[in-house]
Amino acid sequence: MINETQNISQKKKRNEKQWKNNIRKTKRLKGESYIGHRKIVKPPRPLLPVPCLAKPKHKCKDLVNEQERQKIYNEFRSLSHVDDQRQFLCNHIEQKPKNRTTRNLENSRKTYTCVYSFTVNRTKCIVCREFFMATLNVTDAFMRRSVKKRSLNGILENDRRGKHIPSNKLSGEKRKGHT
Repeated sequence: MINETQNISQKKKRNEKQWKNNIRKTKRLKGESYIGHRKIVKPPRPLLPVPCLAKPKHKCKDLVNEQERQKIYNEFRSLSHVDDQRQFLCNHIEQKPKNRTTRNLENSRKTYTCVYSFTVNRTKCIVCREFFMATLNVTDAFMRRSVKKRSLNGILENDRRGKHIPSNKLSGEKRKGHT
């Protein structure tokens, strides 16, 4: 009788790291190739070559060498959540008021200028937008959304996807009153 009760199997514990959706998410954040939920193979997002060789305004290539670029890229891709990656972008993108104003002020849509920078050997190096995007291999839309989600004191608002309570879920008090 004792042996029979010991052989009862226990409920399988969930391992969220092996879920396909979470594997897909971690591969996407690391910049690796992954298969999307519609079974389409998404290409990897490696470190891109330096795009701003023709424009020597900021001298980006001289300020940040290839080893530092690879280190920055690895640091960015090692962040495990999209909120952390957005916070990284917000820490390295600074918004300043635009430098020039024209006569026709009502029609101007531009209100600020973005200054992109990396921290290399504890010094802030200002780089151009193309160099910044190629080093992290992020899109313009991802950068704009990240800056838009930043509050006035520089703190990024959390990603609210999947955090709402389902409409058909009963709270504990309603459930007790119902039964």
